[in-house]
Amino acid sequence: MINPVHQLLLARLDATPSPTLSLRELSTHAEPLWRPLITAGVLAEADTPEEIEVSHRTVAVKKIGETYFGFDTAEEFPAPRRLSRDNLTTYRVIVPGLVAYLRTANAIDGRTSNAAPAAAALHFIGRKSMPGGIASVWLATALGSPDASAGRLAMLIQEDAHAQHIVVFPIWPELPAATMSALSAKGVFVVDLDPSSLAIRWPASFTTEAVPETPDCALTCNGATWRIDYLGETINVLDSIGVNYIALLMSTPEGTWTPFELQAGRRTSDAGTDDALNQGLSVVANTQNDLPRASSVKASAVAELTLRRFAQEIEKLQDGGREAEAAELQEKASIYADENAHLLGAHSRSSFVGDREKARLAVRANIERALKSIEGRSAPLGRVIRDRVHLSTPLSFNPARGESWMVRLPKEIRTSRPKSRK
Repeated sequence: MINPVHQLLLARLDATPSPTLSLRELSTHAEPLWRPLITAGVLAEADTPEEIEVSHRTVAVKKIGETYFGFDTAEEFPAPRRLSRDNLTTYRVIVPGLVAYLRTANAIDGRTSNAAPAAAALHFIGRKSMPGGIASVWLATALGSPDASAGRLAMLIQEDAHAQHIVVFPIWPELPAATMSALSAKGVFVVDLDPSSLAIRWPASFTTEAVPETPDCALTCNGATWRIDYLGETINVLDSIGVNYIALLMSTPEGTWTPFELQAGRRTSDAGTDDALNQGLSVVANTQNDLPRASSVKASAVAELTLRRFAQEIEKLQDGGREAEAAELQEKASIYADENAHLLGAHSRSSFVGDREKARLAVRANIERALKSIEGRSAPLGRVIRDRVHLSTPLSFNPARGESWMVRLPKEIRTSRPKSRK
């Protein structure tokens, strides 16, 4: 059986962004039909209006003493007309109260906090586990014309191309069938509310390929944005070099990276560098200084890599407070650089150390900017990631005990700014 008060409520929600219902309208129906909406916080009494409509006439409301009177604005000399409480009492529809009501009534998980969508008339309800996957559920209010509605729904796809969305309209929208099919193919499903119980009429065929349920901890690239999920909270941040660095660190939990490796987008150990060196490259020992020397056509590459490894070991010793050993190794590196200066060329010891410091500062600055961006969207979540990212050299991401992060990297990781064309 249709609840006429629900029907009136849904029609107002569909038509206006700030819907109201008068007590006179509500009183034409049995109180049990509308009183629960007030108790649930869906309706809240509004301030006394300045104008109301009585018997199809607009009257100005004025309070004289303790009594309210209405004056017909169409009359030259309007006579006062006593107004009753039924005339004056108006209830505002509280959208957050309605969202909470729908969340409870339809068993929707509301713990996840998404960033506000591009269309302000879309209100996030929560996440729902469906046969086809996990879907984000939204309430649409007064989206406007069919073209405007379709455009605003398409914004959900742009914000998160991997997600499934269910958009609940107060009443069924007048969208073309072709538009509805195109939206569902992209993961946006349109439904409406049952006016008898305000139950959501879930899509009967929520069977498109859905992304598996997001783990408790995840970092996902969605084109121009990255989505971060952590224990029920979700935020989106813009793509940046620093976020790409964090993703690389996060993808190798407790693995270490040098600034040069992050800027290259891959770890030296992952690229099989040792195997490459052993293919056609013979490294022998210098008996005087116990330092390796290259004896092949690729000697310059070996010399540069050797000097890079010296720099990494020196930084590790310095970070560990072993200054004496670091100084001793620094002296060996200097001797090696001098002996192989003709091979190193521009990559002499002094220039290489300078490049290393520039790389360290650049990587640290980019990661700091990314962390501040995350903290700007969610301070608690920003602190969580900051606590796990170690910015000393070598860099690393160390998750808490028992914590596992899923990282979905883009096809091409962005670890440096494109060079400007001259």
